Amino acid sequence: MTLAGDVDVSLAAAREDIYAHPGNKPEARFSTIMEDLRRRDFSVNAIAISLNANSRGLLLDPTNGLADLERREIRALSIHSFTNSRPIAARPALRGPHGL
Repeated sequence: MTLAGDVDVSLAAAREDIYAHPGNKPEARFSTIMEDLRRRDFSVNAIAISLNANSRGLLLDPTNGLADLERREIRALSIHSFTNSRPIAARPALRGPHGL
């Protein structure tokens, strides 16, 4: 979705992935936004803005991803960040419009 000023955003429901067995396709369940952000692969992927009426506009950054962006670093949040089903997940950040 593109907002005024050509700002790109993506909206998705907060979720938790439940694996019955390692290697199986996960079952997705709704979760809180903070739980969703903490399950991310890299800290820069764990940044969001609250849409809740009581905190609308508040930056949600439980893994300090903004500081990593400022340092132009990509920090893995799990030993599985490079071994799960998306081994090239960091690639868009590395080659993005401004790259890290």
